[in-house]
Amino acid sequence: MSQPITIPGDQSAPAVYKVERRASVRLQSTAAGFCQSLSRQREESWQAIVRDISCNGIGLLLPRRFEPGALLTIELAEAGTERKHLLLVRVVRAAPQPENKWLLGCALMNPLAEDEVRLLLGNAHDSTPRSL
Repeated sequence: MSQPITIPGDQSAPAVYKVERRASVRLQSTAAGFCQSLSRQREESWQAIVRDISCNGIGLLLPRRFEPGALLTIELAEAGTERKHLLLVRVVRAAPQPENKWLLGCALMNPLAEDEVRLLLGNAHDSTPRSL
């Protein structure tokens, strides 16, 4: 988790700032897809909503928790087309959300190019950078 830093002596600025550790900017999204655990046993697919996406990571809203370290496959449709993209991710963090949902922060095993990220944004009306 990010550690806050304090700037002593500057009375005009807030005393605590959140340190952003991400290597690339995340863009808000409303894309929907499917998520499945990468395991030897065939498991159920879970509907996933993409909260945000970047070249190196993805935030997913799911109806179940996956443990940090778990490998998942994410199937997303390219916005406005029938083309599907399969992403391999590693869960970095899992946070409970209202209505028995989980927000998973995941690292992409194969980084995306910026144009690929934009293709996967889904119905995002606001593709401005977002910090969680």
